[in-house]
Amino acid sequence: MVPGCIFFPHTRNIFAEWHARDTSRKIRAIFGARTAAGKHVTGALPYGYLHDPDDRQKWILDEEAAPVVKRIFQGVIEGKPIARIAEELTAERILTPAAHWRAIGERVSMGASGADPYKWATATLIQILKKEEYMGWTVLNKTATESYKSKKREATPQENRLIFLL
Repeated sequence: MVPGCIFFPHTRNIFAEWHARDTSRKIRAIFGARTAAGKHVTGALPYGYLHDPDDRQKWILDEEAAPVVKRIFQGVIEGKPIARIAEELTAERILTPAAHWRAIGERVSMGASGADPYKWATATLIQILKKEEYMGWTVLNKTATESYKSKKREATPQENRLIFLL
């Protein structure tokens, strides 16, 4: 304790708590403004897109991965089971999304680094098929946390999501 300090330790904790709460509110306001303007607040990219080198807020088509995404959707349209599409991609030794991003030098936050870079999982294909970005628009504000104390992210209701054309 600092000599001459009139605050009790628990009082300092209260001030620290208020500071953390206020900082969280300010950051949420900044992210909210960026999201409302149609700007991405994360670096996450859907497979088949890359960051524009001139403006990381914009996405450009990944010429190597885009045909793979088209092929996945075409296979589903033709009625192929997802497991069969995954087997075909694995047999043809097409890099998985995480391995593809590692190969071109993009930051990767998923996929085990020691895993087989050509082994496509059905779960990966399902995630690709669920992404609305392949419809020609970008969806922002998909998840949120309840408070700054929680790390758990929960899905935002559909009516609170922001949709912009790509």
